[in-house]
Amino acid sequence: MSKASYQAHEDIKPKKPSMEQQIHSYLETKGATTLEMLGFQLGIKAQTASARLSEMHDKGKVTFDPYGAYRLTYDDAERLEVIKQRCAERYGKWSRQGEKNGWIGTSKLKEDINKLRAIGDSGSLFNDYAEGKRDAYNLVLRLIDQQ
Repeated sequence: MSKASYQAHEDIKPKKPSMEQQIHSYLETKGATTLEMLGFQLGIKAQTASARLSEMHDKGKVTFDPYGAYRLTYDDAERLEVIKQRCAERYGKWSRQGEKNGWIGTSKLKEDINKLRAIGDSGSLFNDYAEGKRDAYNLVLRLIDQQ
């Protein structure tokens, strides 16, 4: 992360909860919408809206509808499924980057992916992640350790 990115993150950090609440309220009231429309309606930059929506997606609070619009998740079951999917996507991305750069070996990568796929219900870990008590990296490590 560059120094400028870090500073931007630090500057916005205190505003994140209220922005997330604004987005949640908007989606709750208006329903599914695109990133561009959300940014326009709330008066925030598309990049900022995208970052907050991505964080909310990581927590399972929002997902995409079949048309590519963001919407709130319907219930806890869907929320947990979104969290699992996002964690698997991130793990895959990190793994591919690690393999490409020689940080991890292919056999270890395949073994870890198979462990993740074998996990059935790890609800408490995913709930901790959704509530901000655990970051995605540590969540993946804990899931692997459970196997």
